[in-house]
Amino acid sequence: MATFRFKNPKSGSTPASHPMQLNLSEQSAFEVVFDTAHAYRFSLADWLIGQLTFLSPKQKETIKLCLHEAVSNAILHGNLQVGSQNGNTSSFLQVQELTMHRLEDPDYANRKITLRCEYSDDVLSIEVEDEGKGFNLKQALERNLKSPYPRGLAMIQRFTHHMSLHKRGKCIRMEFSLNAKA
Repeated sequence: MATFRFKNPKSGSTPASHPMQLNLSEQSAFEVVFDTAHAYRFSLADWLIGQLTFLSPKQKETIKLCLHEAVSNAILHGNLQVGSQNGNTSSFLQVQELTMHRLEDPDYANRKITLRCEYSDDVLSIEVEDEGKGFNLKQALERNLKSPYPRGLAMIQRFTHHMSLHKRGKCIRMEFSLNAKA
């Protein structure tokens, strides 16, 4: 498995706007590691989908939607510990203010987001791992369904062939069937 590491863009390495292209022709698995500050400023979902040129347009859209939710959750709720605290959703302005504050704090900004991708002719598996506190899937889904705007995990669960959590809720694994007609 190839591993690519990126550091906080403030450190001067690999700017967030740099569209790095991977040569995946001889690989069926890779891992990419970003600092949280870099991941926040860089569209990981768009970038990863751009690497997976073998996907159909419909597969790309479905996988990008799920990946965007998983990465957003890892950044905001995982590494930055922002958002719905104790089941209460903060106002947008409070979330934005706390997010910007935490992105300036090296204790949060330097936490890692790891994407792992494995694929074959039949299945694409993507893992998104953060360095947050983790969460309980059952409780999160119940809270999500009670929300006036259910999305996130419930949506990922709906559009994946299989979804599972690992490392006490710090890693989500999404599996997509590449042969499915839907």
